[in-house]
Amino acid sequence: MKELYLFHICYFVLISLIAFILMAVDKRNAVLNRRRISEATLFLIAAFGGAAAVYFSMGILNHKTQKNEFVFLIPIIFAAQIYFLYRFFI
Repeated sequence: MKELYLFHICYFVLISLIAFILMAVDKRNAVLNRRRISEATLFLIAAFGGAAAVYFSMGILNHKTQKNEFVFLIPIIFAAQIYFLYRFFI
């Protein structure tokens, strides 16, 4: 059971790191007027466990804060992930 918890912790750390990097790269590409990372990709990474990183990187990087889809859906995905983690692991 301890190995399962360790796996989930490592998974969420890794997916959060990837999510933050994707948001930072997208922000940099936006500033430099380069090809962007699609919003679908950012939502997908959030749905697979990176919602916390996407949410916090929105504030830290001031990125996607004007997009209603991100402002409303990312916190909902984040809350759902917290609920399911609490429900299944505690």
